[in-house]
Amino acid sequence: MKEGMLTVTGRVVTVFNANAYEVQLENGHLVRCHRGGHARKRSQKPVPGDEVQIDLTPYNLNMGIIKKVLTVGDAPKKQGKRRH
Repeated sequence: MKEGMLTVTGRVVTVFNANAYEVQLENGHLVRCHRGGHARKRSQKPVPGDEVQIDLTPYNLNMGIIKKVLTVGDAPKKQGKRRH
């Protein structure tokens, strides 16, 4: 983690595209986020309802980086094709 970054947890509210998300923090604040670090490397794609760990800079508290997907939410996952 870079020095000066704030680490908080929140819940994914909206998925804008493959890499942009809106996350609601525990205090109710909405933050626009993108995947980075552990989440991108492991191809973790959060869906609405997932609890995530994000980093915020003290300079812009409206933008964040999703570092880790902590719990899986209630949204149904896509079923992949079976290989025989």
